[in-house]
Amino acid sequence: GVMIVTLLNLLGISFFLLCRNNPIQRAIFENQYIRYLGKISYSFYLIHLPLIYIVFFYFDFNLYTSIIIFFLSLIY
Repeated sequence: GVMIVTLLNLLGISFFLLCRNNPIQRAIFENQYIRYLGKISYSFYLIHLPLIYIVFFYFDFNLYTSIIIFFLSLIY
């Protein structure tokens, strides 16, 4: 669970820091679409994560519920 997510985050940031001078990585992160996604991702996280937690806490979680949550988060 939490340990796997933490390990994946650690590996991801380590890869990012070790390869920061790589021209391929630079081209990827200087792409205008990737930069736009980076700009909106934090506000998306702040708005939608509490909604997802509330739904998981108060309602029964299953695949059908997760699909509904996903589409509702895109609309609102």
